[in-house]
Amino acid sequence: MKQNTATKTLRVAVDVGGTFTDVCIFDERDQSTRVAKVPSTPHDPMEAVVAGVRSAGIDLSAVTLFSHGTTVATNALITRRFPAAAMVCSEGFRDILE
Repeated sequence: MKQNTATKTLRVAVDVGGTFTDVCIFDERDQSTRVAKVPSTPHDPMEAVVAGVRSAGIDLSAVTLFSHGTTVATNALITRRFPAAAMVCSEGFRDILE
């Protein structure tokens, strides 16, 4: 069954942060932008994504682009609050991260 792409006018971007999850919606029809903010759910970040989509009243069948990002990992690096980790690599590849 072929979908009608003519009605897909929404672009949605979600950022999951440590405290809040932000949702930004751009409507191509009228060039409008709206936002929603909901508390993040660290035990399951997807819960906050779904809550943000619901809070914003987004009709997912009208979404042409859904973009997702997170500042949780960035904040963990900045504050150095992350579990110990190790990288094991073959000889000659110690600079792989650079």
